[in-house]
Amino acid sequence: EEYQEYKKYRDDNKMAKNRVKMDAHVVKQLNNRKRVIEEVEFLAEDEIKE
Repeated sequence: EEYQEYKKYRDDNKMAKNRVKMDAHVVKQLNNRKRVIEEVEFLAEDEIKE
């Protein structure tokens, strides 16, 4: 009985960790995308100035 509780707790923990990993991955992708967009806008502003 205790083992089942422990196993459930451990599995929940593993899922939570994976979720955090996935969130971190998504955030990283969004940050990369944002940086690319900022660079493109910056280049576009340079083009307009010239």
